Amino acid sequence: MADQQRGQHVVNAFLAARRARRAVDRHGIDYIQRIVSERESMLRTLEKLPTTEWDHPTLCEGWQIRHVIGHLISGATPLAVRDLTRLVVRYRTDIDGGFDDDARRRGAHPPDTLLQEFRAIVHSRIMPPGLPRGLMWCDNVIHGLDVRVPLGEPDPGPPRRLAEVAECLSAMTWPSRTACRADGLQFVADDLDWTMGDGPTITGSIESIVLALAGRPAGINRLTGVGVAILVARP
Repeated sequence: MADQQRGQHVVNAFLAARRARRAVDRHGIDYIQRIVSERESMLRTLEKLPTTEWDHPTLCEGWQIRHVIGHLISGATPLAVRDLTRLVVRYRTDIDGGFDDDARRRGAHPPDTLLQEFRAIVHSRIMPPGLPRGLMWCDNVIHGLDVRVPLGEPDPGPPRRLAEVAECLSAMTWPSRTACRADGLQFVADDLDWTMGDGPTITGSIESIVLALAGRPAGINRLTGVGVAILVARP
């Protein structure tokens, strides 16, 4: 019996170490823990949100808060085979269309159900197939801004992490080609000691820069510099 317990302890320790290694990227960054931290912050926002505010518009075009939360829940929830098949058949290579369909389906649930479902995935380690952990973290940070900015709530995290998100977006070519927006431009944060890129300059808060790179007009409208017109002209 003692040998069995020791053996099980060794197996559990091995599995825990393996999970820990998979959570850390090659630079030693634990993106899983970062994702959990963003979800915990979002949960605190949702727990004090009146029921009527779940229909409040967000910076994510066409989505209310309920749809953003539905999308975040989806990213941490295994997709049933029938639902995956339906999305693949209907949208094929239209990734954004599939995301929108799924977010609206999940977001149709009542606010108390959505809150319960979101609370259940806060510490989830499930990742969408093929999506790098760093991009999953960026997605959570950006959607946090999508929700909080229209509500007039300040971003609860350290500004330096937004600089990391901007750098991540400037290199991203899948599933969204945000790198094309940043190419050949220099971004300068006026509330942080941070600069990125070379070319015509764009200046503003690091939050506005991140939102602009993510394609949110609310971010672009708060930027200044000769490079803004170039950024606006890009898809």
